[in-house]
Amino acid sequence: MKDPGHSNGKALNWAYICQRTRVILTEGPASPAEWWIYELAKYGRRDPDAVSMKFEASTLCEAFNASHSIFPACPSFLRDIYHLLAMLPIKSGQAIERKLLIELLWEAARECGMDWWSNMRDRAAVVFGVMHACMIHRRIDAQQTEDELGSLLEKMDLGDDEVEVMNRLAEELEGELKIKL
Repeated sequence: MKDPGHSNGKALNWAYICQRTRVILTEGPASPAEWWIYELAKYGRRDPDAVSMKFEASTLCEAFNASHSIFPACPSFLRDIYHLLAMLPIKSGQAIERKLLIELLWEAARECGMDWWSNMRDRAAVVFGVMHACMIHRRIDAQQTEDELGSLLEKMDLGDDEVEVMNRLAEELEGELKIKL
């Protein structure tokens, strides 16, 4: 029997994705993939608790490292991101708008001549790394166990449905991936 979310046996239909996202936002995330969907959806609809984040370079580095297994970028991406995070004139623990941090990283990469800065996939990797750091902070604030937090820092095993939902959410956020220079 065909899964109700699959219209052609492969792609999820938009109604199913919207319904699944609403359930995750209402009931809360129950898996690592659902935490991604939760963070992206909250950011996409500009929830007040999803606009800003606490800047902590160590958390951001761990988040970029973990999200790199799902959203691989160019070979020098991680090394470059670690360098850029260390360069930013932001104090640890300081609140910063997520969008501003993303744009700062893009602009710093451009100014430093990093070859990936204009590549859409790598720009998306910056967005997902920042979102992953926010997810880690949200779970720490919710007093998750070490095992639950540890699952965020391992390579995530996403099912086909979760990958498709995340890809569709990334497409919806595509406007966020464009920067006017």
